[in-house]
Amino acid sequence: MAQDFGLEKSFVAGGIPCSPYYLTFDEDGQNSLGLRTLFSQEMIKNGVLMPWIALSYSHQDNELELTGIALERTFEVYRKAVDEGFDKYLDGDIIKPVFRKYN
Repeated sequence: MAQDFGLEKSFVAGGIPCSPYYLTFDEDGQNSLGLRTLFSQEMIKNGVLMPWIALSYSHQDNELELTGIALERTFEVYRKAVDEGFDKYLDGDIIKPVFRKYN
């Protein structure tokens, strides 16, 4: 779906089938915690908590449909943020890495 929005360079999903991940990059190809924060924020606004990709046999068609709708709505905002800057779209602070020198 990221490709459909022209976001294949700023939102990348990968990994092995049992443990996928997603990464967010700015226009310079650098890891962007601002865009990651925005992605999480928008997914939550659309009813999906997705700090990482977690596959489960309990996910049925309804959950997959809800996730697809949330992704589409999120990528609409994410596309604007990539073009215009994410600060304009964030409602709060940028997330911080779990492992850092000083908390």
